[in-house]
Amino acid sequence: MTAPVDRQRITICDLSDSGTGWAHTPPADIAIDPVLGRIALAAAASPLRNLRVSYAYGFSDDIGGGDYERTASFTLADPPNLIPAAGLPAALNQVASQGGVVQVTDNDYCVGALAIARTSGARRQIEVRAAPQRRPTVVLQGDWAISAEDAAEVTINGLLVSGTIRVPALTASGAPNRLAKLRLQHCTLAPGSRPPIFGLPARSADPVLIIEAADVRVEIIDCIVGAVRAVDNARVSIVSSIVDAAGERNIAYCGLTDALAGAPLEIQRSTVVGKVWTQTMTLASNTIFLADLWPDDPWPAAVRAELLQHGCTRFSYVPPGSRLPRLYHCQPESTADAARVRPVFVSLRYGDAAYFQLSAHCAAEIRRGADDGAEMGAFHDLYQPQREANVRTGLDEYLRFGLEAGIFFAT
Repeated sequence: MTAPVDRQRITICDLSDSGTGWAHTPPADIAIDPVLGRIALAAAASPLRNLRVSYAYGFSDDIGGGDYERTASFTLADPPNLIPAAGLPAALNQVASQGGVVQVTDNDYCVGALAIARTSGARRQIEVRAAPQRRPTVVLQGDWAISAEDAAEVTINGLLVSGTIRVPALTASGAPNRLAKLRLQHCTLAPGSRPPIFGLPARSADPVLIIEAADVRVEIIDCIVGAVRAVDNARVSIVSSIVDAAGERNIAYCGLTDALAGAPLEIQRSTVVGKVWTQTMTLASNTIFLADLWPDDPWPAAVRAELLQHGCTRFSYVPPGSRLPRLYHCQPESTADAARVRPVFVSLRYGDAAYFQLSAHCAAEIRRGADDGAEMGAFHDLYQPQREANVRTGLDEYLRFGLEAGIFFAT
């Protein structure tokens, strides 16, 4: 086992981007930036060729890739093929032909090219998942292509993916891709750009999920994802998730190009930062759309649907000027309220513990604006307004006469 590093050799400092490198890289020993999660080794530390670390991180809820309990979300009960993260490429080749379950058992990295090319066969269900309380990281070299020659279903559960997952229109043999369903659950498809890592080049803030195949159904559940592109004859459902285009004027959801509407969309209890253009907003419920237009933007509205006579938008925040089907109890209710009820977040920076957490200064119409009195957005299921109300009721009931009590929010 590698010997631990003497703490005297470690310096805590700012390693943010500076030109083509990082700021304040150390002339000797080791520097750690706990905010950005970066480690810099100086030339004097070169013998540390296999540096491994253990760490803990905090987040508001059990969504995205994380080392929390996810057993109840597993879709297949088949005995899994247990592998380390490094064995994922070979395991995917095997499961593509046989179906079944691949389960990653560690928190390590898988770096390289991945694909699921499903050929016709009796077993049509494939699940690629992290073991309970594990969060392996996949750093893609190229896109992770998922295709099938029959009506197969693919589930990816519990992975952190840096790169793009693509469902191409054609299989490798040139036949139409007949994948029936792609389910992403408790996954993070890291939004934003990526610095050079493991010898791979830097990556811009490209879409992280691209759906080119017709008639495929995509389910995004309890996930954190970047921008999504979906051809108009697919179908997309997003539940209890964050869609982060790394800026409210960037495109979070549309068709395969910026000038095309995306697949019909059903979205519930989610938070979206970025512009949205869909063929049909089948249902938008308890959702926050934080979006805006550039001064010379060709889009007529930051959030819009092509077919306004179908679907419903209810108990959601939609930017003023949006073009959506029937609005029911949505915010802002009037132009005069637009500035006051605009959602306020503690942080919109991916990686922060308070990422996408509503601020205490956010308007009550957002913090208690869902159909059941909970907050709109991805953290609806925490029922924080109800928890706060229960604490206040208990304080009033049991507090001794003459005493006063208040609630101080730690996060």
